[in-house]
Amino acid sequence: MMSMQSQSLQSAVRPHECVDTYYADSHNSKVQCFPATTENRFVVALNSLASGSQSSVIFNPDGLVSDICLTCTLPALPPSASYAGVGLTRGWLWQLVRQIGVRYAGSSLYYFQGEEVLITALADCEDSVKRDQLLSLGGAELKSPADWANEDLRTATIYIKLPHNSPSAQEKPIGFPTDSISSPLQLQIEFKNFSDVFLLNGGATSTSIPSAFSNGEVQFKQAHLQDRADSIAAREDLSKKALSIPLKYFTQSQFQASLPSVASGVNQQISLTGFRAGSVQGIYVWAVRDADLSSVTAKQPLRYVPLRNVELSVNGLVYFRASRNSAQFWDLVERKTASAVSTTTLAYNGGTGNYDATAAVAYWVWIPFAQGTEVLRDETMLTNGLGIANSVVNLTLDTGGAGAVQVYAAYIYNATLLASGGSVEYVF
Repeated sequence: MMSMQSQSLQSAVRPHECVDTYYADSHNSKVQCFPATTENRFVVALNSLASGSQSSVIFNPDGLVSDICLTCTLPALPPSASYAGVGLTRGWLWQLVRQIGVRYAGSSLYYFQGEEVLITALADCEDSVKRDQLLSLGGAELKSPADWANEDLRTATIYIKLPHNSPSAQEKPIGFPTDSISSPLQLQIEFKNFSDVFLLNGGATSTSIPSAFSNGEVQFKQAHLQDRADSIAAREDLSKKALSIPLKYFTQSQFQASLPSVASGVNQQISLTGFRAGSVQGIYVWAVRDADLSSVTAKQPLRYVPLRNVELSVNGLVYFRASRNSAQFWDLVERKTASAVSTTTLAYNGGTGNYDATAAVAYWVWIPFAQGTEVLRDETMLTNGLGIANSVVNLTLDTGGAGAVQVYAAYIYNATLLASGGSVEYVF
């Protein structure tokens, strides 16, 4: 009796909706309105595989496009040659992508740098295991001539993170409906010079580096309506109306700044610029030692250093503060996993002529402005962030005596695509 009274009291004071947890009903059971099937058979070969080249990929309207991946294979050397002294660190295909551009039908063309594509893809993962695997699938370490002889190790696949998609299975957005447009979806994929990423030791020179991939292709995952009469173009006049396509977020082209070498415990300040008009959900920040980007014998481009005493202010008002090394804590309680990924560093062993791998962790920091949300697959929720535009944004941090570093920041915006008249445009 007391239990029933307590339940009645709780129901009276809580705002609620009655949900049946005993039987299935219309509140706890959903049915797909427009039956569809999925496939990933559409593959486009890159038209240029050379170091430092750019390829254009055209996808003609055909269904609902969601996941897109890039797979590349490095060539094997003939018996007379050798990869001795040539190495690649984990995630090498992620590193070799300079930038990715996308144009949805007649929309504006936007480019996303390789580093921010990687950061946003990793940050979208539901757990740390998936995050580590996503990095590893982007290229295993190549430490010896025996590794180079293994085609599986010379092949890597990365996720093409665009505004409409996400590697998250739990929170995957619906996708981009190409039946609402009349022009192709266009991708631009540009590679760095291979020499920017390859390690060379033991007498190996730039001539030891391959000049091109042996294979490269982009693969698309789609969903198709079983009845084309269910398409939005068949049910609505899109020459007079617009279809709203909510985006999980939009990443502004990344900001970069240089910081000199200072002692550990010394805070340095950066003025972040390049914000556009719109609602900023938050900012990703990460840093890499100059030596890890430039050293021919010891470069480790994905060894993101831990950042301490991170503070961000807008027009003098502090919005985020993580004293000492607490940034990882604040990220962990805000998101499902810490802002870090397991990786390795490679050091050349002159005795064996191979590289030795040592476990390492790459770190970044998430600075949120919008309240956190978690929606299930095929659902969206908009939470307003901060309108920054021309405000003065100062970032203070301590790199922990890491030496001279490059600091990167990616601004994350709320955005929606509007499809009308066969074309598409962004609304921020």
